[in-house]
Formats: sequence, structure tokens, C-alpha cells
Amino acid sequence: MRFLFTAFVLMGLSSALPARAQQQEGILFSPGFLFFDYQDRNGGSNLAKVEAKYYDIKLGYIMSNGLYLGALYSKMERKDDTTDRNRTSYGAGVGYVYHQFYLMAHYLISSELVVDTSNTWKDGSGFQFDLGYWFNVTGPFYAGPQLVYRSLKYQKVNSTSASNTDSKETLPFLSLAFIF
Repeated sequence: MRFLFTAFVLMGLSSALPARAQQQEGILFSPGFLFFDYQDRNGGSNLAKVEAKYYDIKLGYIMSNGLYLGALYSKMERKDDTTDRNRTSYGAGVGYVYHQFYLMAHYLISSELVVDTSNTWKDGSGFQFDLGYWFNVTGPFYAGPQLVYRSLKYQKVNSTSASNTDSKETLPFLSLAFIF
């Protein structure tokens, strides 16, 4: 965690911010994503494999004072040796953008988790925090690293063999942003 904080500080100090980007105001469309494919061989023939895709899409408004208000759509698809998991979540967010650094908090109003099409957890809710930095690529287009912490709790399940579940994750994302 100390490394990430230092990296964000150094990125901010080393970049020359254009005057327009100092306090950008406007509509924000920001897709963020993480893809990974992990394989591990344990002692020869046992191959463990995990494939995951995470997507977040934010749509909101950044005010001239840096306040952000918006909505979040989040999707996860994860496959490993034994299970397939798909999660879809929706929520509302508030945050603050300062010189291309941002901190956002989202309340996830609705979430559903499907595991192997046989178990479905519903009535999920929770929260998500995003911490990141956007480099100005050109004009209204920005890109940069983002750290996502997400916590969800599910209330209902459609299977008698499964129980309620909680989900917590911290993930590094690549965040793109269009401010217009």
C-alpha cells in the first residue's frame, strides 16, 4: 500500500498539468477494467488456471469545485478450474477530483452473483471506493491507474445448499476518462 501511495504522489509531481485540466468541469464517462489470466503448475501435472475480467463504467458530472456525482455499473466474469462466476452491480457515487487525482465512493444498490448457473445470490448491496490518477492524453481524453476496493453482501440465494455470502476485493484497474 505504501508503494501505491508513493507512486501516485510521484506521478502527480512529475506531470505537467495543462491549465485546462487543473479543475476540469463537465460530464464524465469513465470505463475502467482489469483482465488477468493466471496459470500455475503444482508439482508437474496439476494445472491451476484462473481467467477474470472486471469492468466498471462510471457516468456522472464533475462540478467546477471538483465534486463528482454519478452512477456506476460494475461487471465481473471469472472462470477457474471448478467454477464460473458472473456478477453485475449498480450504484450511485459521490467523489472529489483535484488536479486529476480522484477519490470516489459508491453505494452499490443492487448486485447479483451467479455461480455455475446453479446458484444465484440476489439482493446484494455494498460499497466501493476508487482512488486514482488520470494523465491527460489529449484534449478531453484521460487515462491512468486506479485502485478499487469493493465490499458486497448478498441476502438471498436460490439454492438450499448454499448460504448467504460476502465478497471483498481490492483490485488495480486501468481507468479511461472522457470529460466533455
